[in-house]
Amino acid sequence: MPDKINVGDSLTDLPGYSKKLPSNDGEERSLSQYNGEKSVVLFFFPRAASTGCTKEVCSFRDSYNEFQSAGAQVIGISSDSPAALSDFAKAQRAQYPFLSDANGELRKELGVQGNLLGFVPGRETFVISKEGVVLLRFNDGLHFNKHVQEALKCIQKQ
Repeated sequence: MPDKINVGDSLTDLPGYSKKLPSNDGEERSLSQYNGEKSVVLFFFPRAASTGCTKEVCSFRDSYNEFQSAGAQVIGISSDSPAALSDFAKAQRAQYPFLSDANGELRKELGVQGNLLGFVPGRETFVISKEGVVLLRFNDGLHFNKHVQEALKCIQKQ
């Protein structure tokens, strides 16, 4: 397994691509379930209900219809419990699923680095094609709205 996944890499052979993770709505979901149907915008965020994460989640919420129109499924992911993610999704009126990567396996597999000397999980966004290929990898811990802008720009180019 590579140390870091890059643009152009296929995720289909990674165990985490097809592994089902618990979600905020009680369902178990995997990235592979969208294969052939939709591109996926997968954004990792450090912690539900923190200030920066709330801004980012709301920014994705506000652009959700644009992502849907472009044929993309937005998915948020953090190490929070499914119950915490459910409360957070309801509080922010998010229309898209949140996955719980409680032990950080998918985060590690994709090479998402932590912030603050690794004590805080990192903030990173991936755009994954219908075929499971990484089209965008964007990392910016400070400019939360830029994750949405970059992902939308990438999706609209397809």
